[in-house]
Amino acid sequence: MHTAVTRIIDDSRKARLEALLALAQTTFTAAEHVSRLNLDVARSLIDDVSNHAQAQIELQDTPALFAFQLNLAAPLIEKGLAYSRAAFEIARNTQNELLRSFDDHQSDARRSLNELLDKSVRTSPMGGDIFALAMKAALTSANHAYEHLNQAARQLNDLAEAKVEAATDIAEISVRAAKAAASPVA
Repeated sequence: MHTAVTRIIDDSRKARLEALLALAQTTFTAAEHVSRLNLDVARSLIDDVSNHAQAQIELQDTPALFAFQLNLAAPLIEKGLAYSRAAFEIARNTQNELLRSFDDHQSDARRSLNELLDKSVRTSPMGGDIFALAMKAALTSANHAYEHLNQAARQLNDLAEAKVEAATDIAEISVRAAKAAASPVA
């Protein structure tokens, strides 16, 4: 019994360490994606500012300058929406990876605990099996509660994602409509 418990504890410790390393890797990967996105946006912004400044210098009259500035808003809003979508996608992917890792870790921990309780039932003195069976029943109830909460959280997450997608779509439609209204009629 002692060596079995020691093995289970060692396996659990190893699994926690692996989960922690996976968490660190996922977090650093997400940070790399966000940094790359921010650098790309900064580079694009510098290019746009340079191009717009050059175009404004070349304009000769005030009405042309005013029309030029009106036409700048829609592309900037579109780029802002694209940035928001990309950042949201990075966050969603990171969250899904972390949840998957957490679920895997929880599953391994439950399996190890069940294994430990099964061994204690087989090797316990008279009457000790009642305690182990009560612990298994409590663990089963906790697992069911966790699954229901996890399912509810995922449904809320899906709802939030749908709301963000809908809001982004509405913003894009508004930008297109504003762009069409600002375009000179030929």
